Amino acid sequence: MIEGFYYDYQVKRAVLQFAAIFSGMTVSVGANKNRDATTIPVPVMIGSMDRVAAAIATRNTQNAHIRVPVMSVNVTALRYAADRAKGISTEQRGIDVPYGGDPRLDGTVVYQKMALPYDIMVDLKIKTSNKDQQFQIFEQIALLFSPMLQIQTSDSLFDPGKIVAVELADITIDDNFPSGMDSRTCEMTISFKIDAYLQMPGRIRDNLIQTVLMRVMAVNDPHIGTVHSDGRDNEQVPFIS
Repeated sequence: MIEGFYYDYQVKRAVLQFAAIFSGMTVSVGANKNRDATTIPVPVMIGSMDRVAAAIATRNTQNAHIRVPVMSVNVTALRYAADRAKGISTEQRGIDVPYGGDPRLDGTVVYQKMALPYDIMVDLKIKTSNKDQQFQIFEQIALLFSPMLQIQTSDSLFDPGKIVAVELADITIDDNFPSGMDSRTCEMTISFKIDAYLQMPGRIRDNLIQTVLMRVMAVNDPHIGTVHSDGRDNEQVPFIS
């Protein structure tokens, strides 16, 4: 790990786990001259496509369209959940005993800072070519939530966020009829709230806080940072890295 840097992919992992809820969904399509009646998968994308991915998907032309049906997941907001906060800045302790070990000899004490609760607001956008497919996907999703779904994301005894609640918050429908075009795209946006927890090892957090305090205490001169137009004492303006 780079000294002074800590990143555990916690928000990214929560979004990936959220997208996995909808992976594997299918819709029924009727028969035509090229196929019999069957079902087709509905892929799930995460985030909005950047210009490179969009160029590849459309073969570098504006005349090609993204294939539907398709779903995309996008984070819209991150909010501190004060209603779920408890024991902030306190430390919890637990005994970790390896499988088959002797609690008297092999047990170790785990010190862990209390996790910070956050609400991750996520939009699931559904794009289809007709209303029937839209209703098929919506019904499969709606029956999972009532309006909340709880999932277990890990088996760790020391993971406060291993039980995640996903709540269906809102549904909006936007049918797009482009002028001068025969085809249309039916769009539905379902908004969700994910109850997540952010945490880091207590030792790393304490070291980061000590570094911050050292920087704060270094700035004890009320004139530090003052830049004079005549150049006076400008060389004394410090740069704190």
